[in-house]
Amino acid sequence: MAFASTETGALFIGGWNLVSVFVEYWLLWKVYSVVPSLQARKEFIQTKDGRHITYIILNMSLFTPMS
Repeated sequence: MAFASTETGALFIGGWNLVSVFVEYWLLWKVYSVVPSLQARKEFIQTKDGRHITYIILNMSLFTPMS
């Protein structure tokens, strides 16, 4: 960096990472709360041949009209 020291660059990148992690978790939480199928309870059942089948049990009360 020609206009700033190495320490300034390291502090900037560290601060950027610290801010972005909170923004990313907030956005992830927003998507989780808007998409009802992500909140559905999942039940895992193992078949006789060893394969796993996932059944998703949807709670219909989660499907509310968006305003």
